[in-house]
Amino acid sequence: MSVTENRAAMLQNKQSLLTVEMHISDLTSELDELLGLPTDTELELSDVGPSAFSVGDRGYYLQEALSRDPELEAAKAMVEKSRSAVSAAYDEYIPDISLFSVYTYQDGVPFLTNHIGTFGIMMSWNIWDWGKRSGVVGQRKAQLTQAEENLQRLKDRITVETEKAYRKLELSKSMVDVAREALALRRERQRLSANQLKAATTSYAKHAETVAAVKKAESDELQAILGYELARAELNRISGTFER
Repeated sequence: MSVTENRAAMLQNKQSLLTVEMHISDLTSELDELLGLPTDTELELSDVGPSAFSVGDRGYYLQEALSRDPELEAAKAMVEKSRSAVSAAYDEYIPDISLFSVYTYQDGVPFLTNHIGTFGIMMSWNIWDWGKRSGVVGQRKAQLTQAEENLQRLKDRITVETEKAYRKLELSKSMVDVAREALALRRERQRLSANQLKAATTSYAKHAETVAAVKKAESDELQAILGYELARAELNRISGTFER
């Protein structure tokens, strides 16, 4: 390879390296913002254990989402209110019952005692209102059915959103694992290339390619980490959990 070709290859690798470094800078700023850090905070990439990018139990997130969603809680309260309204409509069929007692003094009939006490139970209802009451019961039942359907609709929506966010988190974790493995391979190749450069068995242009490849792998890893953090934040938002 001629000197000109070597020079062109090195400039091309340098251009690629600068592009990757700019991408890393942008991703770092986004990750800083997501983590609540100043956007100019420099993050040092390090090899972290698998537990740092763990995915919790699917059932845990779903249970938390179903128990914490305020719209769902309001729908549950509406169902209970509608059930109470149905019970109240049926209660209208119960007749009015009252107890009474009467004290009477008489002296017109000599063979009866002068002091007479009377007590009893009085029950009354209007049978002509039963048609109206039946209509009220039907209306309240329809409202209950509507409230129950709305509750089920909200449960289904929350379940779908939680499942979708969970699958996204699982995928982003896998992408982090792949990116870390690729970075380890690129770093090993760079190490071997550096030894070859010292032994004069490779050119600076070839070595520059391995350096650029490492930077690209670092960028890919950082982008995968950012995707994981975004997916985790979205799942936490939907489920209402923030401890993970």
